[in-house]
Amino acid sequence: MSWSFTGVGTAAALAAAIDQDVEKYTGQSREEFAQVAPHLKGLLAAAHDEAAVALSASGHASFSDGKRTYAVVSVEIKQLGAIYREMPALAPSSAEGDPGAELASDIEPAEA
Repeated sequence: MSWSFTGVGTAAALAAAIDQDVEKYTGQSREEFAQVAPHLKGLLAAAHDEAAVALSASGHASFSDGKRTYAVVSVEIKQLGAIYREMPALAPSSAEGDPGAELASDIEPAEA
């Protein structure tokens, strides 16, 4: 059985998404993901809550006669940086609101 989770957001938002994601699985996959979920949330808790975080996690296990014979879990967490909720205002340029006009005025036209 296998499961996977991928998401980008704050650590708190991803932790909530993990709780919801457990519900989409059934049977053994759900049981495996439910066992790993608290550990994933614990790793996310170590991240800065206001930073953007990318989480990719997956797992697979094999069973024989109801006993787990093999299991693997892979987790990658990347802190991406700050989440901007508003775009910063651009400084006005010298050419009537065109921020690239100053740079463009330094370019010589190509010869034909």
